[in-house]
Amino acid sequence: FLFMIGNYVTGFWMPHSIKAIGHGLDHFTIGLLVMVPNLIGLGAMVMVSRSASRHGERHWHAALSLLTAALAFSLLSTAASLPGCLLLWSVATSGLYGFIGPFWSLPSQFLTGRAAATALATICSIGNLAGFVGLTAFGALANRTGGLESGYRIIGASLALGAVLLVAQRLRDAAWIGSEALNH
Repeated sequence: FLFMIGNYVTGFWMPHSIKAIGHGLDHFTIGLLVMVPNLIGLGAMVMVSRSASRHGERHWHAALSLLTAALAFSLLSTAASLPGCLLLWSVATSGLYGFIGPFWSLPSQFLTGRAAATALATICSIGNLAGFVGLTAFGALANRTGGLESGYRIIGASLALGAVLLVAQRLRDAAWIGSEALNH
């Protein structure tokens, strides 16, 4: 849910943010500049997914990716130059894209068959609703405040909350596995 809001905000508001910083840029140039953070994010997705597979640990990789994106979103409104703006968007997309691989492998670690299919369908449904609600709320907040700063900070806080929830689940699972070992 939280990831989808960040992902949709990136897709819809990144061009607006780049246009606001890069005064006088034409639409073609803005389109080319939007590709830069997405290509960097693609590389991050591959690297984080490989690392998560190599280490056999998904929760921490997903949580650190979300924290990376959260930090970038929180700082995005401070970007005063086009290179700074592109750097922060690159860090944000790297965190969001890096989250994808480890996150989507989590349900299959403890669910199989119909339960896994139901869980994945539920995640997708809630995520799509989040995209609609999140974009609508982000746009309304931008109109009300006259800027994108508040929205970026809310997205950053939401992503940080997602990271905390992933870590909490990991710690709870570790405690549960430890107590099961003691009972046998």
